[in-house]
Amino acid sequence: MDGVDLSYAIPACPHEFPTKKQYLGLPTLLGATYPSYERPHRTSVAILLQQPEPDVFTPPPGGPLVAPGKYTVRIAKRIDGVETTLGAAQTFNVVPLYLSIMQESDRAAVLDFQKKAAALQRSLMGAAKVTQEALTRIQYIRRALDEIAGPDPKLVAQVNGIDTALRDINDQLNGDPILRRANEPSSPSLLDRVNTAVNGLTTTAPPTATHRESLAIAQQQTGPLIDRLHKLIDVDLANVEKQMNDRGAPWTPGRVPEVPR
Repeated sequence: MDGVDLSYAIPACPHEFPTKKQYLGLPTLLGATYPSYERPHRTSVAILLQQPEPDVFTPPPGGPLVAPGKYTVRIAKRIDGVETTLGAAQTFNVVPLYLSIMQESDRAAVLDFQKKAAALQRSLMGAAKVTQEALTRIQYIRRALDEIAGPDPKLVAQVNGIDTALRDINDQLNGDPILRRANEPSSPSLLDRVNTAVNGLTTTAPPTATHRESLAIAQQQTGPLIDRLHKLIDVDLANVEKQMNDRGAPWTPGRVPEVPR
């Protein structure tokens, strides 16, 4: 595992040093051990930033390695929701082990690239989720339109147009599902490109030309796509749902019902 040197001293007084089970405040110091005897201890650990999409129900995942420099660590225990600080905060120096691969001065630029890639991945994953939820709303809207008195071809045409546009956005985000099921060649999706850039989050090597190109293309295409998605959901779909309320259509998910008149 890529890591950094971390030196810490065991306090002199045994009663000031918590047991190993109490070390709940160091979830990102991967590989660290907490001996109960009194002596200075030195170990190599990986100190990582938060992953773009953390899950509170699983062990802490890994993000990009932090840049070399001085950091502060605090240890605390949490019992029944009450957190108690154990001792004073300590400072330590993070020293890279990869100077033969990349100069220490370049690490800040690499970390900046990794943060941008992670932030873009978060936005695209959110856009993909919103798109899928909107497509589900369209399915319910189609069912509700069958229940209103008298067909409305113009309203149905609007729904069809929104559905087609949302599916186009979904293909840009995730790739064409039909081509992929048939193992046919297709262009990388936006999520494919940003995932390529994010895949090297924990590596000690600088981003390759492919990583940088993938991120640049994804950044260029994401803005117009999200603007289009905003208009489809906030304007076009909202207008359709307003017309459904006016026509007394059954309630559908995502639409606030109105009081019958």
